Amino acid sequence: MSAELLAAARANLDRIDREIDKTHLANYGLTGSNTDQFMTALATEYERQHPDQYIARVKALASMAFFALPTSRRPPTG
Repeated sequence: MSAELLAAARANLDRIDREIDKTHLANYGLTGSNTDQFMTALATEYERQHPDQYIARVKALASMAFFALPTSRRPPTG
């Protein structure tokens, strides 16, 4: 997985921070920003056992379309 794809996913998670279910995320017992916790939880759940799903989910995060934010654009690699 490219660093650019991971960076795009993280940037989009930063944009939707208020929408992340913090109660569910707390079940993992992680620390750091919501984005850090989300990406760690995602990797924990999928990266080793279901790498195809992990890649698909990171790609989905990286390619989110923001209709309410017309100045936000999808990254060219997303």
